[in-house]
Amino acid sequence: MQTSIIDRALIDLKREFPNIDGTAKGIVYSFFYLANHFSRTGGRVLEEFGLSWGEYLVISTLRRSGPRGTMSPTSISESIGMSTGGLSNLLRRLEKSGLVKRAPSKRDGRGVRVEITARGHKLAEEALSAISANQLAHVESLPAAERAHLYATLRTLVARFESGSVSASILEGLR
Repeated sequence: MQTSIIDRALIDLKREFPNIDGTAKGIVYSFFYLANHFSRTGGRVLEEFGLSWGEYLVISTLRRSGPRGTMSPTSISESIGMSTGGLSNLLRRLEKSGLVKRAPSKRDGRGVRVEITARGHKLAEEALSAISANQLAHVESLPAAERAHLYATLRTLVARFESGSVSASILEGLR
């Protein structure tokens, strides 16, 4: 197997800090490396559509919520892991661009619903297709069975974080 940038970093780490678990570090380093890679390459794809990652996440979340593409700001915020303040800024930009519109909730006049416009719907579908093709191009060198196994392993790890089985004290240090 070819030596990667992560392998070289772990060799240095093990030499200087022999008591640190290199496997855990390798996993985390790999996540950071891959997240950065997908963020950069995906960002270039999104530039072609005039979208930032945040804007893309909002309109693609609205689009995948159903044909009408309507959600509350709180639901969008929870779905994409963004603060409501940050989301408000994105919604203003998207509304100004004609990709979404905000309207009072029909169920609760105090609440707001965000709806994707026809223009936003079309752009979300085009951007989603382009991003998906970009992501597949980066992982298709792995055989389908390996991709499925990797995804299953990552799902398990995410589920453990979501269920709280990962120590809250560890997570508190990351905030």
